[in-house]
Amino acid sequence: MRYFAGAFVCALFVLGLVREAAHAQSIAPTAAPKFETEPFSGAELLRGKRITEAECAALPGAVWVTVDQQGECIRYYYSTAGGSGSELAVFFSTEVASTNARGEVKPYDFYVKQTPGAMQDRSAGWSRSLRMPYLYLARPGTYGSSGEYARRRTSREIDLIAAALDAIKSRHGYTRLHLAGFSEGGHTAAALLARRADLGCVVLASSLLSVRSRLAEAGRDQDVTGNKHPVDPVALVDQVVKRPDLRIIVVTDPDDNVISARSQAAYVRRASAAGLPVQQIFAAATDSNAHDLWRAGLSVAADCARGVKDDAIVSKYQNKMPETPPDADDPPLNAPGVLTRGVTVNESQCKSLRNAVWVRVDGTGYCVRYWISAAGGSKDEAVVFVHGDLGDAKTPGNLNRYAALMTAGRMQRDVRRWSRVYGGPYIAIGRLGAFGSSGDHRLPVLQVGADSGTENFHGLHNESQSMAIDCAKDMDDSALVAKYQNKATPGSGGVSAVRSR
Repeated sequence: MRYFAGAFVCALFVLGLVREAAHAQSIAPTAAPKFETEPFSGAELLRGKRITEAECAALPGAVWVTVDQQGECIRYYYSTAGGSGSELAVFFSTEVASTNARGEVKPYDFYVKQTPGAMQDRSAGWSRSLRMPYLYLARPGTYGSSGEYARRRTSREIDLIAAALDAIKSRHGYTRLHLAGFSEGGHTAAALLARRADLGCVVLASSLLSVRSRLAEAGRDQDVTGNKHPVDPVALVDQVVKRPDLRIIVVTDPDDNVISARSQAAYVRRASAAGLPVQQIFAAATDSNAHDLWRAGLSVAADCARGVKDDAIVSKYQNKMPETPPDADDPPLNAPGVLTRGVTVNESQCKSLRNAVWVRVDGTGYCVRYWISAAGGSKDEAVVFVHGDLGDAKTPGNLNRYAALMTAGRMQRDVRRWSRVYGGPYIAIGRLGAFGSSGDHRLPVLQVGADSGTENFHGLHNESQSMAIDCAKDMDDSALVAKYQNKATPGSGGVSAVRSR
């Protein structure tokens, strides 16, 4: 009996342990869900992505935030594989789609091949490389975040990201953030400067920092999204609170063909005038467009976060000083009236120009401008590029947008880019009266209407040869018209010649 009683007590004790274990298991947190392995959707990028609050709660690396009573799920890819602490490096990357001149948007191949799982793995790799906690924040509508990609560079986008950072800080217990932004992602980082007081180092690599400068350089009055009033970081510098622990570092390749060094320097100049602690570093990018400085930007951010001084950072990363200051005067090469009056440059003026040669043809002197680069390597041969006409196809009397905006600096950056693509010397030559060369860019054309007398209205070979001989004998236009024209030219409404230039 005593044995039975003892066994009964033991059984109750064991049962109690089982129940305790079962209770503990019921309240223990479930294993974190794995990041998805399906590639990001190009279709969702274009039309916008929708995620409910409940769906967001079930996703790894996601926070639900609300702005103007409308919620969005913001994804992030976070790792402490390289270290822990109270400070976090946050990265914002570039655009994930191209927009052509017709406004057509196409997702980049690299985006639609990427997966959330791969993004998380990369974050772990960067945390180890930087030796500190690292987070990649997906801007609205991209990389798994809900929202509309088309509404980037708006106040709502910046508000959503700011709210997401607050939620992430609270969730993971960070007290200070260090931001690194690349290209259009740098726009986000720079805009956040005006809204947050918890930022330490803000590194802006090849970044869109002056939207108005970029639009002016492209001859546009609105963002590629169609927004005529995008958030512009250069206009926000006066709203940035000056703090002793704040450091702003702009990393620029002087030859950047995507976001010009001039526009980046405009931000540096404006921020410096506002009394902000800003430093610009000139570094060589690895790609043909002289733009990809995101790796350097992340490394600079980590060094800055560890307290490395500005002069040491400059000494470590600066390796490509500009030949001329990025904000030096660089007016358009073509005057507005170039198509109506031509370009006059005398011999002495020509010889004072950089990259110009004086040549004589049939006793007449011409100044021919050219741009040359061997940035891609040296060879005993070169590619020579000759551009097309300057006139606009729809309004031939006007310069096309490309020609109207072209400067000597942009021409030189362009030949450096193509030299890198080619892998050897590259030369661009300005035709007569174009891109700084002297002469008349217009080709004088006299259109004469004549009756061929044939069934298909095409047999004018005899007349054309006779007319060519008379022209070679210096017969003037009026005499040629009087001799050969006997039928109205198209669109003239009568028997008259059309002279076009």
